[in-house]
Amino acid sequence: MATQTRLLSEHGSIPIARRSPRLAGATRTFTTPPVSPSSGAALPRAGWKSLGSCNDVDRGLFFGPDNAPMPKEQVRAARAVCLDCPVWQDCLVSSIDYDEHYGVWAALTPEERGRAMLVADGDIELIMQLWVSRELFLLVVLR
Repeated sequence: MATQTRLLSEHGSIPIARRSPRLAGATRTFTTPPVSPSSGAALPRAGWKSLGSCNDVDRGLFFGPDNAPMPKEQVRAARAVCLDCPVWQDCLVSSIDYDEHYGVWAALTPEERGRAMLVADGDIELIMQLWVSRELFLLVVLR
């Protein structure tokens, strides 16, 4: 199988350059989808959203009013739900893959996800490793 520079989604692989101009420079070459550092499962897994910690919380907590920037207090409250979520890896990969411009996903705001992609040079698996060690928060959240 030829190695290609693509992002994977639940709907198949999509060339990064077609997905978003913001991600066009953040490419990564791979022949397999990103995998969970803990389980080795390909991400995002089917049905992951139903297992999220956010299912028991009002969705409005994760998004600003009319998709406006969220107040810091709201971001902290949303992040508290995400930090112990069993499917944060799926959430992170999905938010990057779909280039989510709004809301807190995997405890990261859109700006933080963008900085994470720059810090990790587009390597989603590296972002996940940094997330697990909490170094990602030092690099992109607390800077």
